[in-house]
Amino acid sequence: MTLDRGRQAASTMFALSAMLLLSGFNCLNGAHAATKVDDSKGPVFLKEPTNRIDFSNSTGAVVECSATGNPPPEMIWIRSDGTAVGEVPGLRQILSNGNLVFPPFRAEDYRQDVHAQVYACMAKNQFGSVISRDVNVRAVVQQYYESEVNNAYVIRGNAAILKCSIPSFVADFVTVVSWNDDSGNVYQYLGNNIVIQSYEAEADNEYVIRGNSAIMKCEIPSFVSDFVAVDVWSDSDGNEFYPGDESSLVVNQYYEAQVYDVFVIKGNTALFKCQIPSFVADHVEIIEWVTTDGQTYGLDDSFDGKYMVLPSGELHIREVGPEDGYKSYQCRTKHRLTGETRLSATKGRLVITEPIGSKAPSFATEAMMMGVRTASNTSTVLTCQAQAYPVPIFRYGVL
Repeated sequence: MTLDRGRQAASTMFALSAMLLLSGFNCLNGAHAATKVDDSKGPVFLKEPTNRIDFSNSTGAVVECSATGNPPPEMIWIRSDGTAVGEVPGLRQILSNGNLVFPPFRAEDYRQDVHAQVYACMAKNQFGSVISRDVNVRAVVQQYYESEVNNAYVIRGNAAILKCSIPSFVADFVTVVSWNDDSGNVYQYLGNNIVIQSYEAEADNEYVIRGNSAIMKCEIPSFVSDFVAVDVWSDSDGNEFYPGDESSLVVNQYYEAQVYDVFVIKGNTALFKCQIPSFVADHVEIIEWVTTDGQTYGLDDSFDGKYMVLPSGELHIREVGPEDGYKSYQCRTKHRLTGETRLSATKGRLVITEPIGSKAPSFATEAMMMGVRTASNTSTVLTCQAQAYPVPIFRYGVL
């Protein structure tokens, strides 16, 4: 009885140990499964074929296409309509690595559906697919051809051009590499196909009324005009004028600036303008205003005073009084290219009107129609040229 109990106890311990071992095995398996990373992914091209493949029937061609993925993708070649491409014995092969092969073939074996076709490479697995760009395949059957050079008729001393006529059926694949003459000379294309020729430029006389502008032209023969530029002009006194010099591009012409009288109601604001002729306006700037009593007002003066010069060159006079009418005003201009400065030819005066009764605010016609355009990151002054009595109060708003 005691022996049976011992056997039973041993059997129980063995079973318990087996269960513990099995449980530990399952636990390890579970831990291993938990640490396993899912690295599956769709296909991605490693090498995508080019858009055009031209080859001769005597050489053949290989169109390479490869992709990666997990699991490894299947490589399939398709036509432009999406149908799969199969092998054509001796003319088209699909290798296990995904390359499309066109072996050399005889001229009589040419097939348009094989050798003049649009293909695409597709890689796919269970996680997706990718399709390459269209591949335009064109096989050219080697054919005998002859190029010809026809006679060129030319007047002695002039230029002549000889052309190499290549048959159209091979013109896309044949280039001219050199020219040979009967004396054994070889002329190769080295990136400059211009024949050096003697030419003479001429400057014809120009007739002009004194005081006006004149333009001299350099007449260059048409057969070299695309390759010749005017470098410098010289006069009989030895002076030289260069096109690259900005000052030489502008003819220095005499001009006169004008300042006209301004009519203003006492106590209001007056605005003098310096009138510059349009033919020099792009090159002349107003640098200051001068009065007959010796006062000068420049652009650098404060905007807070009675007199100020606006960035556009006008002289702005606030709260005009009788003393302002006893002097005249001139503008001084400067030519930006030549550096020449000059005073305006005329002097402007303030014609001050004493107010008789009240007067509603009114604008000058030019002020009502004025538009302002300015470059970014620059300061701009907006003037409100209205007069009234009593003196008006100004406010600006945005419409």
